[in-house]
Amino acid sequence: MLANSEKISIERKEVQGKIVNIVTVDFNIPDITFDVVKGNDQLVGWEEFKSIIERTKPAAAINGNFFNAYATEENEIVPWGYIYKNGK
Repeated sequence: MLANSEKISIERKEVQGKIVNIVTVDFNIPDITFDVVKGNDQLVGWEEFKSIIERTKPAAAINGNFFNAYATEENEIVPWGYIYKNGK
């Protein structure tokens, strides 16, 4: 996760023996936007998380892993559930 704005803060804590990152966003700031980014901009796309970050340069990022994240072959990557973007 990356943070480059005072509008967004990222805090790392240990909770019940697990390290978690807490992202806090000030929703009162009008220029804050959210987006869903897909691997290689495809519904089923294989792209390293680091590559997505380098390509999109977000202030903060959360890896949702709404697919079989442990697939070993590209054709095994199938979305789990629904991905909504712009109400669709």
